[in-house]
Amino acid sequence: LDAELRAPEGPATSCVSSTAGIALSNVHAASAGLNEMHIHFVVPDRCAGIILGKGGMRLKQVRATTGCNVWMTPRDGSGDRYVVIIGSYSQCETAQTMFADSLKEALHLQNEELHDITVVLFLPTTVIGVVIGKQGSRLQQVNQQSGTKIEVLRDEVEGK
Repeated sequence: LDAELRAPEGPATSCVSSTAGIALSNVHAASAGLNEMHIHFVVPDRCAGIILGKGGMRLKQVRATTGCNVWMTPRDGSGDRYVVIIGSYSQCETAQTMFADSLKEALHLQNEELHDITVVLFLPTTVIGVVIGKQGSRLQQVNQQSGTKIEVLRDEVEGK
């Protein structure tokens, strides 16, 4: 899959994702701020309207409730859209939960179940070693405790 990335300004970044092989189009540079997270919540294109809400009201509601900077990427033909969430850990956690609940409701109305959620998390390279742990031990621990699949997608962020 093709990745169209803007070169990060400031420290180099790596990307941690809950799944591999996703298109990273419309990705903006990760924040250089240590207390600011930058995540992309992947939404199937057919559910984008539900997440946006009429006139963008759901996005505005999440923004007002959490204090996050939140927007949705435009359609690019890939079949998925990204809700970009930027804020503190607690702000992003609340926003992500709100979007997951909305997505779950939307799929339930279509007689479908929400099985997987894909989230892309951008991290400064200065912390990626701590996140991965010695020989991947922290990633294995997170996987065992949560059942989440996590992969480091360094090549895609660095444009390789």
